[in-house]
Amino acid sequence: MDKNQKSALDSDLFEEFRYLYFDDYEYLATEDENREKNKKDFLAEKIDNPSFNYPLLDSFDFESKKNKFIQLKEKAKKNKNQIVTKAYIGRIDEMLEQIEMLKAAKTGDDLEFTKQSVLIYGKPSPDMFEYDKKVVSDTIKKALESESLERATATTLLQKHFPDLSYNKLIEKDFDLLPKLVKNDRKVLKSTEIRYMFEKAVKDLDLNNWKVKIDKTGKKTNLSANQETKTVSIPNDDNIKTRMAPTTETNIKALINHELGTHAKRRENGEKSKLKLLGLGLDRFLKGEEGLASFEYQKIQGASYFAGFGSHFSVSIGVGLDGKKRNFREVFEILKLYFLASIESDTDRKKQAEDLAWNTCVRCFRGTTCKTPGSLFTKGHVYSEGNIGIYKLITSGSKEVERFMVGKYDPTNKNHVQILDALGIWC
Repeated sequence: MDKNQKSALDSDLFEEFRYLYFDDYEYLATEDENREKNKKDFLAEKIDNPSFNYPLLDSFDFESKKNKFIQLKEKAKKNKNQIVTKAYIGRIDEMLEQIEMLKAAKTGDDLEFTKQSVLIYGKPSPDMFEYDKKVVSDTIKKALESESLERATATTLLQKHFPDLSYNKLIEKDFDLLPKLVKNDRKVLKSTEIRYMFEKAVKDLDLNNWKVKIDKTGKKTNLSANQETKTVSIPNDDNIKTRMAPTTETNIKALINHELGTHAKRRENGEKSKLKLLGLGLDRFLKGEEGLASFEYQKIQGASYFAGFGSHFSVSIGVGLDGKKRNFREVFEILKLYFLASIESDTDRKKQAEDLAWNTCVRCFRGTTCKTPGSLFTKGHVYSEGNIGIYKLITSGSKEVERFMVGKYDPTNKNHVQILDALGIWC
């Protein structure tokens, strides 16, 4: 970081912002019992679409939070450094949009929810939908070459939804940028071995005050890294099932690159920089953040396709990039066919496909009533597009690569680059 830096330019603003800051998706969590009942009834076709509750929104003080952000925005306008002012106004405006989005989720206003979601996260473009069509086209081709009747049947039905899967052949060269997929080690690590690897990474990366622990309650099934509490939580041996399973040495190294080497390190560096706001992120930073984190994961694990296909495809067909807007049920049925066609193992293929389709749709439709065609939580598209953007930036020879780790910003966002240039922030 900047060795001659004496103090941050936004010290007077950052602590207030951090106090008010929240992640919108945390308030869109559903109760386990509500979610599981909806899943059971949905899969049994007793209901057309699920109806989730969002209990955390009941305690969210919308007006108080909004007013405090507006007050902080006025304070930011008085900052002597206009670049700092610009950075804070952009981020505060985004937080105000999140408040409006959550308010719409509470009242069940799908159209307003989607409007605010698009302002915050954008939505997939027709150009990016070409990447989805290639993946689906490849999947259909592989499924037709297999001997599985179930996969062949799913493929036939999938083709009825997408009779024309022709895509721009120019994008094929972009897939050549991906590192070759690494064959996973056979040995699955125990929780104590995973803890050791993360503890070593914490030390090597100089992540002060971070702790690594194994869950003893038996409830945790996913490995997680919480940037607020600076804690890595690992499931016990009975429940090891990370988001990026299997838990082999190669996979865990890739996961460390993703969670600690990117997310945690960028936060740490950001809060130590001239602009402490970089610790929590400039406005609309997520595309660059997740794109880079996925890139760092793929450097170790390799990849066949860009990250986040499932979510990107769901949002794309949900908002109607193929000409038809869809609700939860309609997107689910298409995803289920896709996963039935893509899963090679014959063991529990239907259950796997249903679980994957359900979980993807829950993420993409959270905050909505799930009933209105075209209304989604559009955040899901940023992972894939961010991943593609990072690869293109790197291969273009951009000098921006040199400061990827200064904090949470989007290296492909020109406004972000201008802010960092103006403040002279480099690694």
